[in-house]
Amino acid sequence: MFAFAITATGLLYVYWRMHIAPFLPLQKALAATFKDSRPRVEGGQRKIHKGTPRILRVTMKIDFDPNADEARTTAFANRVVAFVREHQDLAPWEILEIHFYWPEPEKELHEWVLERSLNDGVPAAK
Repeated sequence: MFAFAITATGLLYVYWRMHIAPFLPLQKALAATFKDSRPRVEGGQRKIHKGTPRILRVTMKIDFDPNADEARTTAFANRVVAFVREHQDLAPWEILEIHFYWPEPEKELHEWVLERSLNDGVPAAK
C-alpha cells in the first residue's frame, strides 16, 4: 500500500510538471488581472494521433451571462486573447480556445466558447 502511494504521488508530480507547469505563469497572470476568474490554462491535442491541431485552451469564470450580451462577451474575449498574446508564445499552437462560464446562482451553468485559428486569424471550425 505504501509503495502504491509513493508511485501514485510520483505519477501525479510527473503529470503536473509535464502538462500544467508550463502554463502556470500565464494562469497566474490571468488570475492577477481578472479577479475571481479562476483561470485554467491547458495545452495539447484533442487526440494523441498525429495531424490533429495543437490547442491552447483558456477557461475562465466570468461575472455575467456570456449568452445574454454577445457583443460584451466578444469584447471581453478579445481582451483575453490580447492578454494571452502578450504573456504566452503562441507559435507552437494552431488554435486558441477561450471558454467562459458563469454559474448562475441556484440554477444552471452558462457556457460560451471562442475558437480562433492562430495560423491565419480566422475563426476555426469545431
